[in-house]
Amino acid sequence: MIFPAYPNYKDSGVEWLGEVPDHWSVQRLRYVANINPPKSEVRDLPDDTAVTFLPMEAVAEEGYLDLTKERALGELVNDYTYIREGDVAYAKITPCFENGKVALIQGALNGVAFGTTELTVLRPDPQKTISEYLFRVVSSEPFRSLGEASMYGAGGQKRVPEDYTREFTIGWPPIVEQRQIARFLDHETSRIDALIEEQQRLIDLLKEKRQAVISHAVTKGLDTGVPMKDSGLEWLGKVPAHWELCRIKHMIRAHGGATPAKERLEFWDGDIPWVCPKDMKKDRLSDATNHVTKEALLETGLSIIDAGSVLIVARGMILAHSLPVAVADAPLTINQDIKALVPYYHLLTFR
Repeated sequence: MIFPAYPNYKDSGVEWLGEVPDHWSVQRLRYVANINPPKSEVRDLPDDTAVTFLPMEAVAEEGYLDLTKERALGELVNDYTYIREGDVAYAKITPCFENGKVALIQGALNGVAFGTTELTVLRPDPQKTISEYLFRVVSSEPFRSLGEASMYGAGGQKRVPEDYTREFTIGWPPIVEQRQIARFLDHETSRIDALIEEQQRLIDLLKEKRQAVISHAVTKGLDTGVPMKDSGLEWLGKVPAHWELCRIKHMIRAHGGATPAKERLEFWDGDIPWVCPKDMKKDRLSDATNHVTKEALLETGLSIIDAGSVLIVARGMILAHSLPVAVADAPLTINQDIKALVPYYHLLTFR
């Protein structure tokens, strides 16, 4: 999309930002919004005041918010993050921050909400910005990528520090222009979301068709004119008369895998691919992220899986996030979350 140019620009003084329209004000976020406003604003309300409760799962990606949960103010005020109608809140902990868990609070019960302590709250200064525009700034790729780079902590406990948010600097248009930009973004993002939903429905239909084609080919064959016989299995029904019925366990042997000790450096960085579920998405399994050595084969439960073997992800939680089935393109090894099905080729060929 091409946007019209402004008459004049100026250097923002921010390396990543470059030039901005001349009439925009370049300011740190702390000068346009109050960060984590104090709970003293609601201390005088009765403890039984009903307010909206926002656990982390209520804050979805790209601004979607579940406001259906409610609790009494007295149950939340001491242990949760205070939020008010019109505030903007974002998840500061990994991976929620990187995934875009940001929300504009609209429709809070009695205008008040309390959420997980992993939220950072921004309250716009009405003289400097509006909630709708502030929400778009915090949702933007620069805010997210620079915030990710500023995270501190280890592993799944990394967080965006408050100082990053306070010092984040960007150009701020006049209020009237902010409203225009916010309305434009609401319209465009809604249109794009509708297109995504339409495409997703098409993808789902194609997946169903793909599965139906595979299922028919492996249960009924390709020739619709051949004689059929009853398989004796209710779910399978009739099969081509010349097909032989056999349990799969008689046609393959199954192999499991293992993970060599990480501290044994002599087991790693070898020439033998070691496939784990995340590698199942690769075009070639032999391009696995990790490789093991011959020493690992000799001293652990690993064994070589022949090329042509069928690999399946065996753990349900991993199955949901990986391509569950693939064919080994070269001799390799597997971890304990994968099973290898090795065909008895002489049975498949000559029976």
